[in-house]
Amino acid sequence: MRVPATMATQDSDSASTYIGSEEEIEEAVDCLSPREEGGFGAGELVVDFAEKLTPFHHIEEIVRRIMEKGLIPSFNVNLTPSVPAGSYEFGFRRMAIFQKIIEVNYRLRNETNGGAIYEVIHPLTESPRDLSRIEMNFNILKNYILETIDPTAKLKDLQIIPYVKDLQSLLNISNTIGEYFKAYPSMLSPLSYLRIFLGRSDSALQSGLVPSTLASKIAISDLAIISGELNTPIFPILNAGYLPFRGFVNPRNLDNVLTEYSGIRTLTIPSSLRYDVDRKETQKMILLLRDKLQSQKAKPYSKREKNEIINIIGLFTVKYFETLHQILLNPRIFELVPLRRERTVPLQNAERPSDQTVIKSLAKKCTDSKVSKQLLKLENLKLESQVGAIPFTATMYSIGLPPEFIGTGRGLNAVNEWKSEALERLLDVYYPSLREALNFASRFISLESIQKVLSKKVYDQITEDIKYIKEFLDIDISPNASHEIVTKMISEYLSARTLTKGDIKKEGLTDIIQGEKMVEIAQKLILYAGKIRGALG
Repeated sequence: MRVPATMATQDSDSASTYIGSEEEIEEAVDCLSPREEGGFGAGELVVDFAEKLTPFHHIEEIVRRIMEKGLIPSFNVNLTPSVPAGSYEFGFRRMAIFQKIIEVNYRLRNETNGGAIYEVIHPLTESPRDLSRIEMNFNILKNYILETIDPTAKLKDLQIIPYVKDLQSLLNISNTIGEYFKAYPSMLSPLSYLRIFLGRSDSALQSGLVPSTLASKIAISDLAIISGELNTPIFPILNAGYLPFRGFVNPRNLDNVLTEYSGIRTLTIPSSLRYDVDRKETQKMILLLRDKLQSQKAKPYSKREKNEIINIIGLFTVKYFETLHQILLNPRIFELVPLRRERTVPLQNAERPSDQTVIKSLAKKCTDSKVSKQLLKLENLKLESQVGAIPFTATMYSIGLPPEFIGTGRGLNAVNEWKSEALERLLDVYYPSLREALNFASRFISLESIQKVLSKKVYDQITEDIKYIKEFLDIDISPNASHEIVTKMISEYLSARTLTKGDIKKEGLTDIIQGEKMVEIAQKLILYAGKIRGALG
């Protein structure tokens, strides 16, 4: 079986373009249309119902429009909805989406050999058995509807693509997938293959650049092993963004992406790559991915290498958490990032484990007791936040602090003090393109801007990170002048905005600081800075 090499997403990470709900219909056509006809030529599109209140009729409208272009869903392109987890209103919404999928599949059963849509992306639930139950319930619903309206009709079973988005789940992926296969309902057609959606963004927000990258690579390697053990093809999808913090899917970094994440079978193409980057560059990248991506084999790691990598993840996570905790004490700094998609749903922390759970799980996996103890010292820190990965990344860049730097320099030093040879392997074998990632991010640092918004403790930690990054990676910090000017302006406003309401009122500044005009100007500056670097967040 061959799966699409590229998957266009509806991420809210474009700095240059706002996409309204109805505009997403034509956007879908543009993404999936062949390059020869002016489109991007992506093989697959995600219709996002998980992070946006996308109207249910969008599935039907998109299918109708792409079929007018001669594109047949499930034949020469894939249309894959992502659905929300959770119960109550999200559960009812999920079932309504499933019902619309059944309706579309029924109407197009003859043209598409039993259904235009046969896969959905669903966040990994606490138990893989729950995911199997959701899959079974959908197909029970499908059979009930068919018995009611047309008992002779035959539609494909719907298969779930589990979305693995947090650090803990990435490192536990072998056990999770093994349990999922065991729990798979016998009433459904046996699993002849499985696709897994690996999230780079959420794990980066949880633990930082290096842990997220290494955990993703371990997951890809483990999936290749369990695929052989189960004698079932497993096709990893890497959901990544343009900026290094979220995966560094960038036309100029393509060779590094292919090397670092060898073994993935599908790579996402976010909004920023379609709107903030030269269109021809992205079209060319999609073509190259179609030719090269799926020939790359997953890297095997020995038990010793895997244990060393997990201890490295632990050391970097400690340093990242120490600073993240301080940053999240000031949640108001994230409020200004403008939405770039209509009907965006607020972040739901229920969709991922708590940070304390992740820390405990990682501490158990570390084979060095000293590393485990360092992690467990973080248990008392309150790190839960309602900020998502894109607004977090956008805010950090907008105040001159690329999140790639948070904890990274101190992490490099911690690994060096732990085992200097482990640092050599990290830079030469485990994450050879780290230098390029930090080199890119270094162009957007502004210590003056950081100092205006964040605490002295954070400032001191970041200057320490920079010192060690220069020492170990020999990176020359040369900020982009235009970006730095904009971040200074944003930081001036944010520093005033984060004053207490009492102070603002006392000085008679409420109308100025919190007024709509000032907010609008600040948001335009945030978007302008995003255009300079190539993505909002």
